[in-house]
Amino acid sequence: AQAGVQLFHDGPSTSLMHNKFAVVDDRWVWAGSANFTYYGAVSNANAMALIDSPPVAAIYRDRFARLWGDGLSHGTSDAHAWQEGNPSVATVDGIGVEVWFTPNWDAVDRLVEIIEGAEESIHFEIFAFTLDSVRAALDARCGEVELVGLYDPGQDAGGASVASDPWCADALILPAKLKGSVGYNKLHHKLLIVDGASPDAVVAFGSMNWSNAGATENDENLMILKDPGVAGLFEAEFATRLGEAMGR
Repeated sequence: AQAGVQLFHDGPSTSLMHNKFAVVDDRWVWAGSANFTYYGAVSNANAMALIDSPPVAAIYRDRFARLWGDGLSHGTSDAHAWQEGNPSVATVDGIGVEVWFTPNWDAVDRLVEIIEGAEESIHFEIFAFTLDSVRAALDARCGEVELVGLYDPGQDAGGASVASDPWCADALILPAKLKGSVGYNKLHHKLLIVDGASPDAVVAFGSMNWSNAGATENDENLMILKDPGVAGLFEAEFATRLGEAMGR
C-alpha cells in the first residue's frame, strides 16, 4: 500500500479468498498450495509450479479480473460460474495443463474421475480431507491399484477428517511427520498423483482442500498436469514425505 499498489480485502465473509497464485507480465504463473508467509516457505510441506506460458497466464489473469470486478463476494455472484462446468485448458511444451476454479463442485467430480481412471497407482498428500465423495472413490480403488496417502495429523484432531478412518488392508495411509527445526510443521499439500510412473501420469494440485468449503464456498484453483516428467518431480517429493512418515 505504501508503494501505491491498489489492494482489495474480501471482508468479513466466512468464505475465503484461498487462492495462492500470481501472474507476472501476462507470461508467468506462480500457483500451488503455499501461502505467502514465513511458515508457508520454511516449515510447511507445499507444492508450487512456475509456468512460463502466456495461454496459462491468460487463464489466471481472467480469473483475477473477474474476482476483482466481483468484489470477492465468493459464491454469491454469477461471476463464479463463468467456467460453466468446464475446465480451462492449454498446452505448454507438449504438457497438458487443465485449470479449474471454485466454487465449483465439478472440480471435485474431476478429481474423482482421475481417481477412477487410475491403472497402476494413486498417491496423495492432503491437508484438510472431509469430502466423502473423494474418500469413496479412493476406497473403491483400494486393492485394485497401489493406494498410498499422507494426511496432516493436526487436521484430523477435530474428528471431521475422513483421512484416518479405517481403510482396506491393501492401503497405506499415514499421518505426516515432517522434519524441521522451525516448528509449526504442516502437511499443507492438496496433491494427487495418479500412475506417476506411467506415460499417462496425471498430477492434480493447487489451493483446493478436499473439503466442502474448498469445493463450494472458497475461491480456489486446481491445476492438473499430464506429463510423466512432471509427475516424477512430484513423486520424488511424495517419497520424501512418505519416508518421514515411516520413520526413515
